[in-house]
Amino acid sequence: MIPLSPNQLPKLTLTRYILLSIVITLLCNITPIEASISSIYDAHGTKSNGMGGTYTSIDDNSEEIYYNWAIPTNKDYLEWKFEQYTKLSTEYHNLSINNPLSLKNTRIALLYSSIANITETTLNESNQPIITGNSFNQSLYTLFTSYTFPNKWINLGLRHTFYYEKIYNKHGRSSQLDLALFKHIKLFNIPINLGTTIQNITKSNITWSTGYKDNSNQIFSANISSILYKNKLLLSFSKYYSKYYLYNSNRLGINYYIFGTPKTNPYSSIYAGYNNNILTFGTSLNVEGWLLDYTWAYYNPFANFSNETTINEHRLSIGKTLKPFIEIQNTKEKKDTVVQSKTMFEKSTLVSNIDTSIIVNGQLTLQLETNTCSFFLSNINKAMTHKFNGKFVIEEVNYEIKLPIFWTITHPDSNEAIMITIEKTESNKIHISGFISDKISLFVNETQIQTIENDKSFYHKINTSNEKLYRLEIDILSKLK
Repeated sequence: MIPLSPNQLPKLTLTRYILLSIVITLLCNITPIEASISSIYDAHGTKSNGMGGTYTSIDDNSEEIYYNWAIPTNKDYLEWKFEQYTKLSTEYHNLSINNPLSLKNTRIALLYSSIANITETTLNESNQPIITGNSFNQSLYTLFTSYTFPNKWINLGLRHTFYYEKIYNKHGRSSQLDLALFKHIKLFNIPINLGTTIQNITKSNITWSTGYKDNSNQIFSANISSILYKNKLLLSFSKYYSKYYLYNSNRLGINYYIFGTPKTNPYSSIYAGYNNNILTFGTSLNVEGWLLDYTWAYYNPFANFSNETTINEHRLSIGKTLKPFIEIQNTKEKKDTVVQSKTMFEKSTLVSNIDTSIIVNGQLTLQLETNTCSFFLSNINKAMTHKFNGKFVIEEVNYEIKLPIFWTITHPDSNEAIMITIEKTESNKIHISGFISDKISLFVNETQIQTIENDKSFYHKINTSNEKLYRLEIDILSKLK
C-alpha cells in the first residue's frame, strides 16, 4: 500500500518510498494492517479505545460512528467529543458528533494527523540509506458521515469514509462505503446488543496523484455487548477480521459505574480492555453533561517491541451532551427532620434532602400501523399494583396489548394513584396524558415532564407521523424528602 511506483520514479523518489515505508510501518505497528490508511480502521474514541476498541454503550454514543453506526440516535439531542492522543510520537486528533444540525440518526467524525520534518535519505552505490539533509511532511484527513435506518427487525447503518493523504508534494484519496447492522434483543431478561460491520464494501482503491492505484482493506467485525447489575456493569466483545490482509483482532471491554448509571447526572466509571495484545485502562466522568474520558494503553511485554522498551499511550477526550439526565443528589441523614408521608408512599421516610427511588421502568414498542404495543417493565416496585388496560402486571416479562393504553399504579395503603393514558391520533401522533402527584417524577424518553397542572394532570405530545414503529421509554420515580 505504497503510493509511488519504484519502476517509474528516479532514485531520490525511490528513497522517499523506502523511508516512507519504514515510517508508516512504525506508525501502524500496533496493528498488522500496513500503510497510513490503516489509521481509519484503528480504535478511535478515548472510552471506546479504553474498552479494547469495542463499541461502548447500550445506548447511542457519538463514538459509535467508529464501531457500529447502525445504532439509532433515538434522542433528539446534540453530543460531541473531541479526542487527542499521541501514537509513537505522532499526534492524532478526532471529533465525533451525534445529530449535527438536529439531523436525527446522523453522525459525523473527522480524524486528522500529521508528521513534520521527516528526515529524507537516499541510497548510495551499495544501496544503503544515507541522509540528504532535506526533510518532508506527511498529513492525513479522514471524514466519516453515517446515517441509521431504524427498523423493528434489524437496524441498518451506512457510512461514507473519505480519506485524503499528502506526502511531500504527492497526494492520494479514497472514497469508501461501509455497512453496519445492529439488533437489540433480550435473552432471559438480559439486554443484549448484537452488531456487525463491513468496512469498504466496494473495495475502493486509493488513487494517487502519480496515477498509481493502491488497494485498500476490507474489514469485517462482529460485536456483542450487554449491561448488567442494575445498569452499572457493561461487558462487550468484538472480533475484527480481514481475509486478504491476514488481520485478526479479538477485543474485550468492561466498564463499571462506581457512581450513578449512564442515565444519571453525575456519573463516574472505570473501564479496562484488551485489543490484540494491548491492555487498556481508563476512567470516565459526567458532570452536568460535560464528558471527560482518560485512557492509558500498555503495549509491553505483549507487543513486538524490545523488552527494554515500554510503550505507553495516553488518550484524553472532552465532550458535551445535551442528553437529559436523571439528577442525583446526596442524602444527608444527620439531624434531618423525619416526617411520615401521607401519600401513596406512606411507608417511606421523608428527609429534608431530595432523593429518588424507582417505581418502574417501562420499555414500550408501538406498532403504529397495527395499533399494538409490546412492552417490558423492569425495576418494578412490587409493593405497588400495576395494571395495563385493567390487567395486572406482576412479573418482568414481555407483554402485548392494544392501543389505547390505560396504565394505573396504586399503593395498597393509599387512595392516590398514578394514571397514564397513551393514545394514537388519526394523524399518527402519540398523546400521553394522566395524573401524577407532586411526589412523582415522570420521564418520557429521558425527558422529564415538567408541566404539571394544579389538579396534578399532565399532557405530552410526540410527533410520530412519519414513523411505523416507535420505541417509548417511561421512567417513574418517587421523590423522598
